[in-house]
Amino acid sequence: MSRFQALLPISTYVATHRWVAEEIASREPQGIIHQELNAWAIKTLGDASTSGRLPLAYTEAAGDPNRLGVIEQAVGRAGAVVLLHPW
Repeated sequence: MSRFQALLPISTYVATHRWVAEEIASREPQGIIHQELNAWAIKTLGDASTSGRLPLAYTEAAGDPNRLGVIEQAVGRAGAVVLLHPW
């Protein structure tokens, strides 16, 4: 398991759907297998996190139009349930 996989489920849904869809579309007509897409997503999030293109939502950098997306903080009480998706 990559240390960046923890970032995947808490990325903003709108942003992740957009950039994953763009990657899938760029692989037409041959397509992309799930393992390749997953490896690409992990690398993309790791690179974006390291470079500052994936800031925390409550930071000033979250307003940067060149960011990949933002990381939202999930907060809840004991027993709370959070529904997540893999990208």
